[in-house]
Amino acid sequence: MKRIAVLLVLLLAARLAGAQQGLVVESFRLDPFDATAATSEHQVLDNNLNPCALVKVMIIDNTVNFKSDWIIRTDSRGKNEYWVYLCEGTRSLTVRSDFFLPTEVVFADYDPEIMGLKKKNTYVLTLSYAGEIEDGKVGVTFACNSPMAEYLIDGYATERNTNTFRIEPGEHTVEVKADGYQKLTTTVKVSPYLKRQEIALTLTPDQSIDSLMAEGDRYYGEKNYTKALDLYRQVAAKGNVTAMKYIGYAYLYGEGVEKDYAQAFKWYSQGADRGDAGCQLKMGYIYLEGLGVQKDYTEAVKWYRLAADQGRPSAQNEMGNMYYNGQGVSQDYMQAFEWYSKAAGQGDYYAQTNLGVMYGNGVGVSQDYTKAFEWFSKAANQGFAPAQNFLGVIYENGIGVRQDYSQAFEWYTKAANQGDAEAQCNLGVMYFSKRGVKKDYQKAFEWFSKAANQGNDHAQFCLGAMYEYGWGVKKNKAEAEKWYLRAAAQGSDAAIKALERLQD
Repeated sequence: MKRIAVLLVLLLAARLAGAQQGLVVESFRLDPFDATAATSEHQVLDNNLNPCALVKVMIIDNTVNFKSDWIIRTDSRGKNEYWVYLCEGTRSLTVRSDFFLPTEVVFADYDPEIMGLKKKNTYVLTLSYAGEIEDGKVGVTFACNSPMAEYLIDGYATERNTNTFRIEPGEHTVEVKADGYQKLTTTVKVSPYLKRQEIALTLTPDQSIDSLMAEGDRYYGEKNYTKALDLYRQVAAKGNVTAMKYIGYAYLYGEGVEKDYAQAFKWYSQGADRGDAGCQLKMGYIYLEGLGVQKDYTEAVKWYRLAADQGRPSAQNEMGNMYYNGQGVSQDYMQAFEWYSKAAGQGDYYAQTNLGVMYGNGVGVSQDYTKAFEWFSKAANQGFAPAQNFLGVIYENGIGVRQDYSQAFEWYTKAANQGDAEAQCNLGVMYFSKRGVKKDYQKAFEWFSKAANQGNDHAQFCLGAMYEYGWGVKKNKAEAEKWYLRAAAQGSDAAIKALERLQD
């Protein structure tokens, strides 16, 4: 088993007689992406011309000095911030003050990955005063590599998924359980000198889960869904949310089993309760569509928000939809725009298209055809058919760009070949109207037919007109009436007028 790493618990090396407070480390982190450490301006070299490691010290005291065998330079940055440059491999840094106890920061006491200072990395150290203990207890946070862990402290169970507690100083037995990990029992020491402490615990994965999942995946790849699902159920019984997600998917879409929304709900809800964003996203979908449950937009928003707050772009886009349509929340275009922007920034092409629509129509934002074009282009270049169709519309009509029928035809074709009914209808119009292509009633008829059979009311009206007037086909009043009726049923005013004309 990996050794337990204890973070942020630094016992004072000595205690002055009668002292009630000390200078303590409140937080410590390695920031490998710190911009200041990556620029040549801050690349301080040691005596061997190797880059130093940078330690930023934020401290509530301006009478501080530092001691270490390998300090190359110390810079005061004002506002109680110091930059200390240390040679690579330095193991500790002592922080001294005129008024408080010295604190030695031993880097090897932290995370196992930080066995010494590394080149071009920034370590951020925050020090503050130790204060009086409240109610005789210290605030302790257990930072575990499994975020959904359960804790027993001295044999007493705590609330599930809660990792912050107030306990008395001294030695305590902590038992940690988490789905997919071996149970861990360890002893921790809570310092009486610190008001708040954080203790990091590393759990060892249950290796049997990996082998069972691998075997299940192999059967799934062979389309032996029965065996695959049996294995996934064994893994799910151990609390593995990935297996729960797979089983929920199988029942939701009828893959290898009969569709069973109740079973899909059961498995997805188990994974969602354990904090899995994918399962939470599906729970939102189940409530949105009323699959096996009563349709409930408020519940849908609840689950979408949980997944969105974890950074899931699909859920962020769905949150945008809920605000845009006023489902489960008050309609709020600004909120919709914010959620779409979060998802679009992560490359979600649905959200990128939705932003394009908002900019194009001036809904929730000032109308801006240039930005609409930019967002549609991002989604279209990912192969998203609706965005490709929108680009076709923009080029065909010269909206914010120079009118270009050849570009319109190209984007319509890309979308139409993916089955997009709007693009299929638009291609039919181009062939029918001789817009950028030679007039070709036969091709117009073919594209109108594809779109009409998908329920596109404009294409249904166009087919009715072709049958009524014999454009590219023999005149056929019955067929014309059939397609006009279908379009009229969807509210097409043109189709309604055409039916009136046929009856005269």
